[in-house]
Amino acid sequence: MGCALEPRDLIVLLSLKWRKVAGRKHISEFLGIGEGSIRSTLARLSGAGLAEKHGRAGFRLTVDGSAYVETCLQSCGIRRLELYPGLVETLGCGRTCVVAEVDSFPCDKVTAMRDAVVMAGACGALFVGKGRRLLGTDLVMDLPYLSEDSLYVAACGDALYHTIHGIVAIMCFRRPCIDAGKGRLP
Repeated sequence: MGCALEPRDLIVLLSLKWRKVAGRKHISEFLGIGEGSIRSTLARLSGAGLAEKHGRAGFRLTVDGSAYVETCLQSCGIRRLELYPGLVETLGCGRTCVVAEVDSFPCDKVTAMRDAVVMAGACGALFVGKGRRLLGTDLVMDLPYLSEDSLYVAACGDALYHTIHGIVAIMCFRRPCIDAGKGRLP
């Protein structure tokens, strides 16, 4: 079973996973996008049984919603997706960073992958290979939360929504090398 969600739906579900329970205003501020977009997204997700109203506190993931988020991430080759505020200094841009542990990279063209992440709204991205080596360089990332045996995509941006969208765009659509130089998102 794959993931039939739009990127915005998946990102809102991820925010509920991280925040446990949150209202529209808090999700909007957390992700850095408009409250109207959150309202319509939550209505759609509630209708699908993936999120539910939790009293006056806001919304939370349902059991089905939590399982669906994991299914979506796995179908995109994302093993884990987490916030990493300390990475801001490493990348030197934005105010929020996300790191995804991935099964593989969409292609071997680092510049095309980075450009696809940036076109999706992030301000920068890193691709870290096994042994914590930064792809396309001789640099080794000295970050304790990175395993020596895994692959990672890290992205930062001014809004968490755009940062996550950058990773989801390259991992779930896997077309940055095909679309490179065409001036469009996958």
